[in-house]
Amino acid sequence: MSSQTDDGHGSIRGASPAPDDGARDLDLRALIVILMAGTLALVAINLVLKALSTPERPAPYVGLFDVNLETNIPTMWNAALLLGVGTACLLVAGLEQRRRRTGWIVAAVLSLALATDEVLKLHERLRTVGAWLLENTPASLPTYSWVLPGLVVALGGIALVWWWTARKPHHTSWLLRIAVLLYGLGAVVVEAFSGWIEGAYGVGAAYAAVTALEEGLEMSACIVAVVAALRMLRVLDLQSGPRAFFIPEADPGAAAPVAAGA
Repeated sequence: MSSQTDDGHGSIRGASPAPDDGARDLDLRALIVILMAGTLALVAINLVLKALSTPERPAPYVGLFDVNLETNIPTMWNAALLLGVGTACLLVAGLEQRRRRTGWIVAAVLSLALATDEVLKLHERLRTVGAWLLENTPASLPTYSWVLPGLVVALGGIALVWWWTARKPHHTSWLLRIAVLLYGLGAVVVEAFSGWIEGAYGVGAAYAAVTALEEGLEMSACIVAVVAALRMLRVLDLQSGPRAFFIPEADPGAAAPVAAGA
């Protein structure tokens, strides 16, 4: 049994609880089901309404559920998921050792930036940079002009996450890496493919399917990231009620973790 002392503020400071102390992982199954159900429902509704639409007679509310448009329900859902990622990262940062908080805070800020981009589509303004690159280099890209600089940003982000997660617990590390790969795949690779389809075949059934895949990948990436962050927390049942504990993976010279009341 590990020794622990109450600091008088509803939190406990001391060694990480041992398995026989009753510490347990957070049960995230309900959260995962709810978030995935909402994502799949929105993507499915988008596809059904587009299948029922014709240029002359669009289906009712098709624009409200179009994953490729702004200021509608899918856009707000995606932004909310990104805000959820930021909130989870801030929660972990608040319970993390001081020397390890910076990465989680940066992740929260980047999630907020992506949520802002989701609503305002700021990334499309990279088309000016992309157009300049296409005009002044031998590069040729049969899709949206912003994809080239966007790819550079995405690769930089993936490399940064890979480096940052190297010392994280194994389950959190790989979930975060999967999340950033899924997001990059959807936001850059699949969107580049949708741009090629739009240019070659127009906005039809194939374009609708690819844009649905793109948004589905981005939303799924957010859900994986939320789970990755929250899996850093554990719950210890005490007489006064359950308390949420942050338990970092032990490493040489690591200070004792801090636990705060849930």
